Amino acid sequence: MASTSSNPPEAAVINRVYSTQDQGVHGSGGNRSFSESEINQLKQLVIDLKCEEKDIAKQLQWLESRGKKRKPEVDVWLRKLLDMKGSMYDMNNLNGTLDVSELIKNMKRHKKEKPIILSNEFVGRALDLDIQRVFYFLDDDKVFVIGICGMGGVGKTLLATLVEKEGKRKPTFKDVIWITVSHNHSISKLQHDIAKRIGLKLDADDERVRADNLSSVLEKKGKSILILDDVWKYIDLQKVGIHPKVNGIKVILTTRLKHVCDQMNCHPYAIIQIFPLSACEGWELFMLKLGHDETPRTLPHEIEEIVRCIVERFKGLPLAINVMARTMKGINDFHQWKHALNKLEKLEMGQMVEEEVFKVLKPSYDNLMEKNLQNCFLYCALLSINDCDWDRDWDEFEKDELIMKLVDHGKINDSMCLEEIFVEGNTILKKLKSHSLISFHYYLVATHPLVRNMACYIWKESQRNAIVRSGKGLTKMHLSHEWATDLELVHMRDYDIEEIPEGMSPNCPKLFALILNELSISRVPESFFMYMNNLSILDLSYNEDLESLPDSITKLRSLVSLVLKRCASLIHVPPLGELQALSRLVISVTSIEKLPLGLEKLTNLKWLDLSKNMSLNLELRSFSSYLIKLQYLDLRDTHALNMVEDVQGMNMLECFGGAFDYRCFYQSMQNNLDMSFERIKTYNLILGNVCSASLGDWWHNVNLKRFGAADHETKSIQFGDCDHKKSTLYYFEYENIRKRDSLRIGLLKTGRPISE
Repeated sequence: MASTSSNPPEAAVINRVYSTQDQGVHGSGGNRSFSESEINQLKQLVIDLKCEEKDIAKQLQWLESRGKKRKPEVDVWLRKLLDMKGSMYDMNNLNGTLDVSELIKNMKRHKKEKPIILSNEFVGRALDLDIQRVFYFLDDDKVFVIGICGMGGVGKTLLATLVEKEGKRKPTFKDVIWITVSHNHSISKLQHDIAKRIGLKLDADDERVRADNLSSVLEKKGKSILILDDVWKYIDLQKVGIHPKVNGIKVILTTRLKHVCDQMNCHPYAIIQIFPLSACEGWELFMLKLGHDETPRTLPHEIEEIVRCIVERFKGLPLAINVMARTMKGINDFHQWKHALNKLEKLEMGQMVEEEVFKVLKPSYDNLMEKNLQNCFLYCALLSINDCDWDRDWDEFEKDELIMKLVDHGKINDSMCLEEIFVEGNTILKKLKSHSLISFHYYLVATHPLVRNMACYIWKESQRNAIVRSGKGLTKMHLSHEWATDLELVHMRDYDIEEIPEGMSPNCPKLFALILNELSISRVPESFFMYMNNLSILDLSYNEDLESLPDSITKLRSLVSLVLKRCASLIHVPPLGELQALSRLVISVTSIEKLPLGLEKLTNLKWLDLSKNMSLNLELRSFSSYLIKLQYLDLRDTHALNMVEDVQGMNMLECFGGAFDYRCFYQSMQNNLDMSFERIKTYNLILGNVCSASLGDWWHNVNLKRFGAADHETKSIQFGDCDHKKSTLYYFEYENIRKRDSLRIGLLKTGRPISE
């Protein structure tokens, strides 16, 4: 705290006002009464802000001496401070104690909002806030270890560097010690590195003796900061000689592994997650690095459009933005910029960018110790190409779909029950998230485009070939290119492809996964699948114009998974009876009116989703007795005639969603038939008129793939437009709710529970 002996003029003005008040000059009417406490607060705030102003002036002088420029926010802060000084000199304008309190509040807020990063070379609003958060935790006696976590190249070390610089400037800290840890650390190496930084010679051979000596010296140093940069695994700080009770020492660690922060006993609230820059911030950084002398570059309009597309591909990752800007610095030719964009669209980044960016990103992959986990990451990266478009409702259960794709690929054992499959699948995804390789948003999974590029790079390094493209709906593309004979995986999304050329027959004998989503195609030629005999996964979802599938699909004898979601125009699916290997079939949100022929022959089918086909008429018993391995069945929002005994007869069934006609259900109940579904782990039953025209009002949001008693919708019964709610409710109220407290009963249209 600054000494009051060097009071600024503003504090003297406050003293005079208070002195005059004491003498009664402003006391008449009582509308100018300031308490002594408020006056003392005002004086101290004026002194503190004056010190902050001098500090900024000193830093700005240093920046300007090195040809650097200040951020606009600095001038904004200084102007506000000037306005507050005016208030100090014009104390007679204060309207009583309310104005004084307001002024104190404003000055406190202004002090907190003082910009820490003054140079415009550092971009990102979150940077200042993160530095403030770090120093808040440094002052928190309950916090010993502060974690800075995020993907490679996102700016963890930059944040730690700025904290180091600010810590050295603050008289609060006696020392700031920086140690780069990396992969090859050991307790002994860490001890000697820290000792070297604080001028201590460690001669002892015994690790415990070295730890005691180190601890003793650090305790004498007083309040200090130890920064451990690039940590890859748990460090036993006490074995090193760093103890929580050592006088004032705090530890900051940077890592891309969230679980390392947890293992090192970071409080959850003291883990700072660093995210990529926003689109605007990414553009600002790129233009700044592309320019000279801290002045952003300006580009001709025709080039700027291309450059914006290039910068958008990096999704705010500072490392890649910096490297690309340096690579393209000084280039003014339209064709060179266009060439760079074309390479990026083909997942080629140029040798310099690949070497520098992938060199930083790849250790996250290498740190996945299990080979199967590495393979799971590669598939997740190649399959989850929707980036961060969280607002798309069709991605609602993307995490579940990704897990099932891993099952389809054989990366998760499909012989397990569904609950075990989803436990293992979610565990895999959480491990990948903890390594900063993927991210979650509720039920969605996203992979950063550059991490995906790295996965493609690793894939190619192992002599494997894949096509992975995401066009954002803006790019026209011809499917006839790039179909090499060694292709193993093709994933294209959101391209303007009007039609697949008639007669096109890609010769891809090794292709096992073909995913074509959100294309503008209305049909697939008969010849298209002719030379894809190894195809195991076919996903043509989100092709809203697709009307039919070719009969040649029946020749794909290796097909394990066929997914057709949200193909709104689809009216014809050929007979599927010859696809004996098929274990997962999804035909959802289409216009089909009847089941594909041969469904009863798919004896290996474990997963059948026919939900939300509003025109589909079917009888469950026409195929239920044949599909003896079925674990998942979703017939909701269809005109499916389901009988209780048909569902009960499916012995392997774990998840079921569907409607029962209330008249048949009520009749079965009256005949004292067994109405329980105890073997089924999750279900969403709907009682109503399955022939009703109001079927469209029955849409649901219950996810059948959530296992666990904690989820109130794991077992739920909802009522549509039926006449026997009370009688049916009576049965469930006294026979089921008494046995299973988790059962939820509600009105379908409102979702309001009625079990009370």
